[in-house]
Amino acid sequence: MLILRKVFLKISIFTTNISSLMKKFLLVFLAAYGFSNLNSQVVNFTDDCESYNVGDYVALKNSKWTTWDVKPGTATDAMISDEKAHGGTKSIKLESVTPDGGPTDLILPFAASTTDIGNLEFEMYMYVVGGTAAYFNFQGDKPVGTTWVLDVFFNDDLSFNINTNGNSIALAEGTYAQDEWFKFSTKIDLTNNKWVIYINDKEVVSFNNKVNKIYGMDLFPLNPNGTSTYYIDDVKYKFTPAVLNANDAAILSSANKSFGLSGQQVNLALNVRNVGTMTLNSFDVNFNDGTGLKTVPFTNQNIASKATKVIALPSKITIGAGASEVTAYLSNVNGGLDLNTSNDSIKSTTFGYVPATGKKVLVEEGTGTWCPWCPRGAVYMDSMSRTYPDHFIGIAVHNNDPMAVLEYDAAFSPLLTGYPNIVIMRKLLGDPSAIEVPSLTDLTVAPNSVSVNTTNYDTTTRELKICISTKFNNAVPAGYTLNCVITEDGVKGTTSGYAQKNNYAGGTNGVMGGYELLPSTVPANRMVYDHVARAILGPFNGSPNSFPDVISAGDEYQYEYTYKIPAGYNPAKMHVISFVLNENSEIDNASTVSLLGGISNDCKVIINVEDVLAKTQMYLCIRILYLMNLKYILH
Repeated sequence: MLILRKVFLKISIFTTNISSLMKKFLLVFLAAYGFSNLNSQVVNFTDDCESYNVGDYVALKNSKWTTWDVKPGTATDAMISDEKAHGGTKSIKLESVTPDGGPTDLILPFAASTTDIGNLEFEMYMYVVGGTAAYFNFQGDKPVGTTWVLDVFFNDDLSFNINTNGNSIALAEGTYAQDEWFKFSTKIDLTNNKWVIYINDKEVVSFNNKVNKIYGMDLFPLNPNGTSTYYIDDVKYKFTPAVLNANDAAILSSANKSFGLSGQQVNLALNVRNVGTMTLNSFDVNFNDGTGLKTVPFTNQNIASKATKVIALPSKITIGAGASEVTAYLSNVNGGLDLNTSNDSIKSTTFGYVPATGKKVLVEEGTGTWCPWCPRGAVYMDSMSRTYPDHFIGIAVHNNDPMAVLEYDAAFSPLLTGYPNIVIMRKLLGDPSAIEVPSLTDLTVAPNSVSVNTTNYDTTTRELKICISTKFNNAVPAGYTLNCVITEDGVKGTTSGYAQKNNYAGGTNGVMGGYELLPSTVPANRMVYDHVARAILGPFNGSPNSFPDVISAGDEYQYEYTYKIPAGYNPAKMHVISFVLNENSEIDNASTVSLLGGISNDCKVIINVEDVLAKTQMYLCIRILYLMNLKYILH
């Protein structure tokens, strides 16, 4: 194709009587096939380490390399070694002095400066010394230290994990071998944001990078558990600049929630890039979530060449039961033909969880106003309550602050490894940011029991009577117990103990539900706390003898608790939460009702497991009547 372009150029230069028609044809041809990219140069780099002498500083001897501090030949440079070699007799040795890493900090630029378009193919061979570890990253910007676009850890326990953008959640995980050479390689299509990583030529992960740009690689020996010693050899890369068509739009990535309850509707957005030379003004988005193909036209977009734009679709997609495929593609680009259709479409998978009948998931959160990371727990607990109001129950167990319930905190805190932590159904311990998937997974597990809570509240004495009716779907072993917790929303305080420490202030630690806009200590008068545990009415692992030792399928039992609501607590914002614990002190199922929403004089409730939702609706109706002061209906 390049030869053909040169022929046309020679015709235009040496033919003086070229026709007007030929000129027009030439201009159209050059525009359509990216004449502006004719001078692009492919960059090839290879370093097999054989041209150095043992003991040479790499960046000092080879100007293709540099160091983090741009000081070749100093402690941040790496030396050539003949201790190990993949091919030939020499390699680059990288080793750390302390668990903090370094001082070696070797940089290999892939481009003269930051680039977000073109194709990079990279590979190197690595040898990690047994009992140590290795680390390197890809930098997105020049100068380095601004943007980490890829982090690769080869750990001392023979595991590896690959992260993006400084994210603590691994994009890919696996195992590798120490004391032997292995190959690490990538293929990155920056133009269309397609990143693929391989180990020993086997694909490890393929993904769209949220920070789709690159400058170079940073080799920094690091092992938080000790020291790092590794070697690299036969390093090579090929960078191919992009050749743009005139009219070309691409979908770089899709942004839709990939999981949720079956039947839940979620937003869909597409990250569209103009990879053509013409301004991208209009296109159609065609998408299908399994319920049929839909087409949405977009006009007046004004996306410049190489620029990107997030396109939010006006209609939502529906999450199907189990795994479902969502497809989207572009058509009618600028009212015509897209000259490269290979980048017009994208597929993603959603997974819909189907709740078991009568099941609710209870999550206890360890938190405290003294804890600067605990706003994260509040944000994720609130998000779960909003997203799954019929299936999620949250309890905030405060520690060492004015809202702490001493007996609850004393039993709960030993289960935690830090703050904030969550415990799901007394089975799984984790960070609040990882609350959703394990909660939904547990929601699909059929419970052995279903409970209904009713209350009787005396507004004068503030005495609360709670009756919990529990029906067993299956015969269960001896050792099942019942417990009850009272929570309150909208809790406020005036003393300094209600001021919340906040490490998200200023946004340096990311967006966190608005806490990034608040000060590092949020004053008490600006804080409102939800899900606050006010009392636990039985021992932490359940009330003894709340159920008999022998329980058969279909058996139903009633149990009563009493509680006097302290002055200053607001009954209208309080909830009664009951939960059944199995013989292993794990929660089998839970139930909740607002304190004033379950008013009834009759403790015994006959439970039909298939009609739990209808029972809940009945209690809501009773609550409305109560709040209208029609108390005589309840007597």
